[in-house]
Amino acid sequence: MRAPSASGAGRRGLVRKVPRLLRSDRLELTYGASLGNVRDCLAEVRRWVGGRLPDDCLWASELVLAEALTNIVEHACRGRTDACFTCEVTLSPGRLACRLRDDGRPMPGLRAPEGAEQDVDVPVSDLPEGGYGWNLIRKLTGRLAYFRADGVNHLSFEIDAARVSAALACRNDAPFAPQHGPIGPREQSA
Repeated sequence: MRAPSASGAGRRGLVRKVPRLLRSDRLELTYGASLGNVRDCLAEVRRWVGGRLPDDCLWASELVLAEALTNIVEHACRGRTDACFTCEVTLSPGRLACRLRDDGRPMPGLRAPEGAEQDVDVPVSDLPEGGYGWNLIRKLTGRLAYFRADGVNHLSFEIDAARVSAALACRNDAPFAPQHGPIGPREQSA
């Protein structure tokens, strides 16, 4: 799995997306592994989905994809300029099935992290910086699966409108509303 170069000459820094509309209900995108390309991938998926998913399901899809793709870039592909990821999404009524592939390092133990609940009932200075993503991914998705074959990581999951509604309903004690704009990966400060 190699990231395509913009020039076709194999230059590492110039990586572009390779969109492939497989059917009207399935889209595949391949990008060089960078946070900017995560943002571009999310925008492309949002544009392609259009109004075909309920707003809260689209919001959850963007959130989960942003977290998973950012993990790929920051952990699996860290330090590699030639790494890439592929995002394949399949749309059906009220559901988005996602398959992510990358040629980065495998997940620890060759399995997706459990994503334990973080204790947030502590002083702000004691809050952990990370560790929330996999818990969030597991709460908002179904049919989560990970495996590695031939040097490629494969992560798949489904985001279902009914599951998202149930997850959001149990969060009525905190602002967790999907009325925000597109979600992208966090920016890294210089």
